[in-house]
Amino acid sequence: MASRVAEKTDPWEQIHAPDRSLHLEAAEPVTADWAEILLAQVPFGWRAEGTPEAIATQWQALPADLLADIVHKAGRFAAMMRVAAVSVRLEGVNGNACTKVHADYTDVRLIQTFHGPGTDYAPDGDPSAPLQRVPTGWLGLFKGKAYPHRLPTGHAPCLHRSPPIEGTGAQRLLLVIDTIAPR
Repeated sequence: MASRVAEKTDPWEQIHAPDRSLHLEAAEPVTADWAEILLAQVPFGWRAEGTPEAIATQWQALPADLLADIVHKAGRFAAMMRVAAVSVRLEGVNGNACTKVHADYTDVRLIQTFHGPGTDYAPDGDPSAPLQRVPTGWLGLFKGKAYPHRLPTGHAPCLHRSPPIEGTGAQRLLLVIDTIAPR
């Protein structure tokens, strides 16, 4: 009798379920020695596109532990989305970004706030309900309006916003990973 070994499924794959618009996960902590250096440069926005290996080459100036964390997440995201290349942003923010509750025009977006208040989201897709906040350090996979086969199968996007921080003295360091939109 042949034995069957069950494939280990990445928990991130849960975002593909029709009834899931958000997947939250406590992330492995990375050494925060680099946070103070990056916070001194706010505001900034660094962007890279390509394979995870290409992103590692483009961002060699980052601290090794932060770069390894980003490359790992980019590879995991690419595998989950079944793409070879991704778009990655590392941003330092001290003002308001998207403070209106909205859904992104993307398929799935990874957002992780390393420092500062995390992303706010509408539980159960109800924009009138009190917003909840992704804990700092956690990552979220947010289903967007362009998720394949969204209608009529019921794939609802995740309604969310950036927390309003302008004038509060707060700063955010965040990682955003997307699939690359066709040009």
